[in-house]
Amino acid sequence: MDKLPIFTTKKEKIVAFSLLLLIFLINLSWQYKKYLNFTQKPFFYTTAEVIYSHTKSKNGRRYQILKLKTKDDKTVYISTLKHDNFQNSILRLKLYTQSKIKISFWDYLKGFYIYSKILDSKIQKPSIKDKIDSLIHSQHKNSQFGSLFSAIFLATPLQSDIRERMTLFGINHLVALSGFHLGILSGIIFFIMIPIYRFLQRRFFPWRDRNFDLGIVVFCFLFFYIYFVDFPPSLVRSYVMMLFSWVALLFWLKLVSFEFLAIVVTSILAMIPEMIVSLSFWLSVAGVFYIFLILRHIQDKRVLILILPLLIHLLMIPIAHSIFDEVSPYQWLSPILSWIFIIFYPLSLLLHILGLGGVLDFLLDYLWRVPLEFNHKLLPIPLLFTYILFSLLAIRLRLFFWVLVTFALGVGVYLYLF
Repeated sequence: MDKLPIFTTKKEKIVAFSLLLLIFLINLSWQYKKYLNFTQKPFFYTTAEVIYSHTKSKNGRRYQILKLKTKDDKTVYISTLKHDNFQNSILRLKLYTQSKIKISFWDYLKGFYIYSKILDSKIQKPSIKDKIDSLIHSQHKNSQFGSLFSAIFLATPLQSDIRERMTLFGINHLVALSGFHLGILSGIIFFIMIPIYRFLQRRFFPWRDRNFDLGIVVFCFLFFYIYFVDFPPSLVRSYVMMLFSWVALLFWLKLVSFEFLAIVVTSILAMIPEMIVSLSFWLSVAGVFYIFLILRHIQDKRVLILILPLLIHLLMIPIAHSIFDEVSPYQWLSPILSWIFIIFYPLSLLLHILGLGGVLDFLLDYLWRVPLEFNHKLLPIPLLFTYILFSLLAIRLRLFFWVLVTFALGVGVYLYLF
């Protein structure tokens, strides 16, 4: 039996999206009210947690840039001439909201730099997350490897040089927690729980639905994990999509559809309007969009297994290089490294739990030996809009899918060969 569509009539579709739009506008209006309250005062007192610090120098003077998370969950950047170690600190701040630096509503949503005065600082007691972070670092002789695994497991900020190394190989998506990681984690949890559940089911509740019960366990665990790593945008998108997918499977609804993707995206934006300015969120949405597009137009499963990672990488090139200008031929290793990561991620997780995280460091040594060299090319914005238009047309028209593939291939040749 064919799976059921999410909407059976246009009226249902209009009502659903209208309701989500209304919720989005209400929440966005509330954020705008908070923005006006913030900017209309000459200064604003708050407390904030230091996420990370970075030392810079200018005209012979050294200073620190601090990334902060305020008590109302806003991202703020400040600079200070103080050379204190602010790591794991809570700061009491005076923010000068009407300084020369004007803060737009867009800036307010995504995070902004502001003049400030540090009134007080207090070291926090190490949290469970901090202790796990220290435990991860202790298993690696190379501190950069420790930071990399900490980012993979705990979504901690990456140092700029490590981020550049990931960009060199086109594997930032493997470091930034996303649906890729949640999919692997959910699979691990499911297969660990299956024998336990079967034993209990046979003895106590043979009438229960295994997929339903284990699904609840998996999603409760994943929600706790997302909460623990502080709700990264790409991970939130992935979690909501997985949750919606599970519900859709229970009700025998069609999953691989652009209506389904639209429902997920608009639901997230309605609940968390700040996501509209999150680059990582939109990049993860784009990745899922092109997966759906490939599955729509290529039906042969044997062909998909062989070319899916490569085709996703190809179709994302015009999107990624309209935003990031770093170009390296090593980025074509991304599809291969993505396949390897499916085994590498759970294996490295297990080794870190056993206290043997450094066992795989020799593999990272090979990546670190490659010279950190880039060409710098940024695609023009009109080309990006043209590509997006072709992408939308390709939803309905198979011809435009192949036009899109040719377009992306041409962009790839330009970026990597000229």
